[in-house]
Amino acid sequence: MTTSFEPPRIYVWDVVDRDGTGRSGVTGDPDAALQDVGLALAVAGTGASGTVRRVGLSPLGRAEYVDIEQIAAAHRDGTSVVWRLR
Repeated sequence: MTTSFEPPRIYVWDVVDRDGTGRSGVTGDPDAALQDVGLALAVAGTGASGTVRRVGLSPLGRAEYVDIEQIAAAHRDGTSVVWRLR
């Protein structure tokens, strides 16, 4: 019996405020990453922005992530969070 290896799906999220401060996290659940960005932007200032990206581990053995695709982007616009989903 042959089995194939399926690498884990890893999602990185980042939220950056206008002053450069922010929050970030890593999860295996894309819905959790979207929720975390929404929660962080809800308390951030106007102009803050966030992204959710699917990443993989570096094939070179380095302790870093390599971007595969952006899942979503959002920004704080006054009192609303505006999303752009892929």
